[in-house]
Amino acid sequence: QQDPVTLKRLVSACVAAGEVDRGYQLVDSFNNFGCLADSEALGLLVDGYVKHGQALKAYEVFTCWDNIEDSTVPEADMLKSLHDALSSGGFANEAAAVQARM
Repeated sequence: QQDPVTLKRLVSACVAAGEVDRGYQLVDSFNNFGCLADSEALGLLVDGYVKHGQALKAYEVFTCWDNIEDSTVPEADMLKSLHDALSSGGFANEAAAVQARM
């Protein structure tokens, strides 16, 4: 059964195992079955990509934030870690876009 709680548990497990791309695929496949991702699921993906050194992928997920119905305000810690990862990776334009949301 596809529900938001199951989605978040699966995404958390994927991120913990270092399989962030797999977590992204789950979010995508759940969307195909009508279970929409929420801010928490996207936050897990952003944090996971940052943690595993893939700042640009984290930014791409972050750009979807405002497309979510009932999205919450991004957490300050997540924004800071994303900004720092983008800055240290040489992605100045992306870092500036995140900085604007802080």
